Amino acid sequence: MKFTNLLPNLQISLKKKYRDIQPIKIYDNIHNINTINRIKIELNYSRGIYGFLCKKNNKIYIGSSENLVNRFLEHLKGKKSNLKLQRSILKYGLSNFYYLIFEFHNNNNNLLTTFETLFLSYFKLRYLYNFKIIATSMIGYKHSNISKEKMKKRYKVYKHPFLGKHHNIISKKKISLQTQGVNNPMFGRKHSNKVKKLMSVIKSKQVYFYMLIDNKFKLVQIYPNSLYVAELLNLHKIR
Repeated sequence: MKFTNLLPNLQISLKKKYRDIQPIKIYDNIHNINTINRIKIELNYSRGIYGFLCKKNNKIYIGSSENLVNRFLEHLKGKKSNLKLQRSILKYGLSNFYYLIFEFHNNNNNLLTTFETLFLSYFKLRYLYNFKIIATSMIGYKHSNISKEKMKKRYKVYKHPFLGKHHNIISKKKISLQTQGVNNPMFGRKHSNKVKKLMSVIKSKQVYFYMLIDNKFKLVQIYPNSLYVAELLNLHKIR
């Protein structure tokens, strides 16, 4: 089955000669706790190339990660995420996005940014949330022992300019004022019940249930929190 039959949104953003490309996995309703849990199970300890596709404007963010689950959750929290992508999620809502997996690279140590750059070249620039068309992160790269020694020697000579220092009261006040009142991005706004529920899900400590299958422990179920498990087993939550 061709990619265009699966997600018409992508046909618009892909360059014409690459429109037969299709993702390995497509996750819809990524605002839903069941979908989030499915992603945690299916992508557990996986590395590869992923994307966030907006259903409203057909724009996409392409990324790579050593841990696709952790990276997905970081984007949901707005942590180390793309500013354009976050603004679009705020505007359209997470329910109007797909989470796509284009390639897995679990069995090799290739530099993921090389493949990320390749996938970025498949899309029209005006449909990319990415600020750069060449991936330059250090994902998948390891410093040699020689490089590590050089860095150690450098930091022995050149200390961090703020090492051992502290902000004075005036500086702290200025920093505080920069995020107060109208300067706060949430000034005059309130989170919707859907967003509050999603934030609660992300921040809660989930319980992972493993089973021994073929002499290997495999993740088979994720519960939202210990209280849910206690109720499920008819136990008191403090036991």
